[in-house]
Amino acid sequence: MRVLVLLLAGCVGQTEVQVFENPEQTPFTQALLDCEGDGGGPACLEAARIMAVGEGTEADPAGACGYYGRACDGGQTEGCREQARCLELGTVEAANPAAARDLYLVACGRGDRPACEAVFDILEKGREGLPPDPDGARNLLEQGCKAGDAEACSRLEPPAEP
Repeated sequence: MRVLVLLLAGCVGQTEVQVFENPEQTPFTQALLDCEGDGGGPACLEAARIMAVGEGTEADPAGACGYYGRACDGGQTEGCREQARCLELGTVEAANPAAARDLYLVACGRGDRPACEAVFDILEKGREGLPPDPDGARNLLEQGCKAGDAEACSRLEPPAEP
């Protein structure tokens, strides 16, 4: 495992980089370093997962939300879903159901079933400041059905008459 140490020289813009082995480096530290380096989305997702539950570090759900966002920006669908959940629940700041809906739609569009279920719930029931959108909910079911989701298809069918 590597630890990156930056030593700032006396002048702005001059930076010396040293890399050395550290056998006590934790998976969390490694994920953070990789996320900050060129590890991108996967490393940021791993850092967020670890931070969210406090595995080898203190749990920091709000901090994890930031790394979920970076993971989403790096193409990680789970990062989009979890960032949406942070926005829906107001983990970092006041809840933002419209932004949560939009990020759930991104993850759903990438094939993430839990995100599709979450956005369907938002569209069907609405949230504070966000009215229900029955047409949007039906559209989502139709898309799911066209993609072969049997549950979506069954929810589109009218209930059987007694």
